[in-house]
Amino acid sequence: MLVLVLASGVALAGRFQHPGIGLNREQLDQLKKNVQSGVEPWKSLYEDLTKHDHRFSKKPRIFARRSEGITKIDSPDFDSRCAWDSQTAYCQAVMYEITGEADYRERALDYVRWFYTNITSGHRHWDSQFRWPHAEGWYLRAAELLRYTGPKTGPLAWTKDDTEGVNRFIAIGEGFWWGRGTLLNQLQFTLGGPLARAIWRDDWNLYCEMVEILTANKDGPVGQSNGSIREMCRLVTTNEVTGAKVKPHVQYAEMGRDIGHPFPGAGQLGENLTILWSQKTRVDPVTGEVSNRRDAVDPIEFLGHRYLRGVNQICKYNLGFDIDWTPIAINREKGEFWMRPSNWGGGRGRISNEVDILYMYYRWKKNLDLGKSEETRYIGYGLDMKGVDYWHALLWMPNEAAGKATLERLDPGKDWTNRFAEFLQPRADGLSVLKDKMSGARYVSSTAKSFFFPMFLSFRKPLPKAGEYVLRYRCDGLSGMAVINPAEYETEFADPETCKKRLYVEKVKLPPTGKEWKEYSFTLSNPPDRNLIKLEFRTKGKRLDLEWLTVPH
Repeated sequence: MLVLVLASGVALAGRFQHPGIGLNREQLDQLKKNVQSGVEPWKSLYEDLTKHDHRFSKKPRIFARRSEGITKIDSPDFDSRCAWDSQTAYCQAVMYEITGEADYRERALDYVRWFYTNITSGHRHWDSQFRWPHAEGWYLRAAELLRYTGPKTGPLAWTKDDTEGVNRFIAIGEGFWWGRGTLLNQLQFTLGGPLARAIWRDDWNLYCEMVEILTANKDGPVGQSNGSIREMCRLVTTNEVTGAKVKPHVQYAEMGRDIGHPFPGAGQLGENLTILWSQKTRVDPVTGEVSNRRDAVDPIEFLGHRYLRGVNQICKYNLGFDIDWTPIAINREKGEFWMRPSNWGGGRGRISNEVDILYMYYRWKKNLDLGKSEETRYIGYGLDMKGVDYWHALLWMPNEAAGKATLERLDPGKDWTNRFAEFLQPRADGLSVLKDKMSGARYVSSTAKSFFFPMFLSFRKPLPKAGEYVLRYRCDGLSGMAVINPAEYETEFADPETCKKRLYVEKVKLPPTGKEWKEYSFTLSNPPDRNLIKLEFRTKGKRLDLEWLTVPH
């Protein structure tokens, strides 16, 4: 169990900081200071984003105004375009704060004003229960920043008409929100709008209600229609099918649905937390309600770091490791359960930097060695390798990262070498990690006649169609290796015959080497299309040792 202590400094009940939807005045001033003083990593982040991210450039793209005559909130396409343009307006407003250049603020004002001037009506539509609140949240982030910064007079000033226009605009979609029972990851997408609206309107009661829904959602349903930290990062103590007690462990519940949706939901939770951070909100460690008591915690640490433990499990599964999973109920009334993690759609093997806000908090703000604990090492390795999203990092990289964090991503070793010892789980039958007496290298040694081994290839680009793989091994009898694509192998709803045909990408013979290590080169005519593969090894000898696998790049 992780035990961390945070410094105090919380919002007083009923009083909001303005600006305060994602970035407050203190954060903006610190960001400006870091960039203008050339402090790393903000200096490099700023330089990269202004060159390569249109939202931070002087020629940002426009999405909502591509079609003439748009007057309604009436489609998921409009919701998405509004969200994209609002993110751009937010980034442009931040750029004005950093540089003081008027054209950034002019563009941000233009984006915000276009929506409240042209959009006059709307109605519920497909997925509007979460797509519109998500867009609303970003729109209000931009409007809040413009409202409480900049000059008081002149063409760059925020006006009373602007405030009234924004109020009219957000009132159109206010009834789209479904409430506490929104499905799984969608709940976190729904909260961006109401949280931002509460701050915009100085509605303390609404704010406290939304914070509790984010953390515990005690009055929401139990199961799939509850995307709070408590329910999504669920503490499992019982097999809900058999009733048998199990060793307590955290499961990220939505992994039972598929492996494609957990990362977006967990990532959106991180973005919502930035709103709470800008208000310096703390919560009761058990109930999740807004609290100023001495034992109150940062919302990210709610229920003993439940969010961290849940996301760590997502990363562990996607890196190819086995995970503890116990059947859980998604709808007790209907007797519906998730029996195992589902790789429906073949998405296993994806590591996403959508969860980088969580990663940055523990890696830099808390200065936690993520590799030391089973509850953190997989998000640590996954995000060290994947890297953070640069725009998230520029805005929300903790100040404790100054002079420490770099933009370099972790490569899997020299020449893209993946070491087997890093992927072995302690409970693997017949397999153990040993150390070579001559080289000091760690390797996996097996006495099993056959075994499977997961391997996350760690490449950030698709494997080339042609290229040389090199396996370092030794064995005392004829052995073989089969490369398996788990995207087919573990897709429970795929056609069995199709899976059987596409299961093995390639089979490779491994000649005996005696006591000597050998580097065996081979090519794959049909390389796997996922980061994650499974290797099946067979041997006629008494022992097979594996040190590393190099992949082409």
